Amino acid sequence: MIRLFTAVAIPAEVGDHLLPRRHGIEGARWRPREAFHITLKFMGDVQETQ
Repeated sequence: MIRLFTAVAIPAEVGDHLLPRRHGIEGARWRPREAFHITLKFMGDVQETQ
């Protein structure tokens, strides 16, 4: 199974601005800076054959 979602990347300048503020956003699941994105739709875990 794979975790499937659609997302848009965050520009580096925006990511740099978010780094010091990441502890103030409740419920956010932070990834490493180079993987910052905004999830548009989360489809969940799906079979790779779908």
